[in-house]
Amino acid sequence: MEPGGFGHRAPFLRGLPAGSPDTAPLPAVRPCVVRSPIHVAQACGVSVPTLACLVAMGIIIFMKSYQATFLKRGRWWVGWSADVPGALTQGRTLAAAKANLRDAIRLMLEPTDLKSLPKAKVIQERITV
Repeated sequence: MEPGGFGHRAPFLRGLPAGSPDTAPLPAVRPCVVRSPIHVAQACGVSVPTLACLVAMGIIIFMKSYQATFLKRGRWWVGWSADVPGALTQGRTLAAAKANLRDAIRLMLEPTDLKSLPKAKVIQERITV
C-alpha cells in the first residue's frame, strides 16, 4: 500500500463492471479545501455515489475549522474557541494545547447518548436565558 493511500480496490466496489472508473485503485488522500461533493469526487477520482459510500464507511471524513485562541500564562499555554462555548484547555507546550483543544471541541460537539447515562430520572426542556 502506498503511504497515505488505499493501494487496493475497496471491497464495496466488487461487482462493478470491469473497466469502470470506480474499480481503479483509490488515490492517496491529501487534505484539501473543497466546495462540493462533485469537487471531492473529482479530486478522489471516483463517482459521487462511490464518494457517498466512502463517507458512510468513514474512509473519507469531512472536517470543519474553528477559530482558536492561545495565551501563554507562566509555563502553560491556555487555549479556547469562541466558536464552541465551553471548549477550554491547557498544555505545557503550544502543540499540546492545540491537541487538547481539538479533543475538547470534539467532545463538546459530540451528542449525549441518554441511553448510556446511569438509570435516573431525566428531564429535557428548553430554557430561556
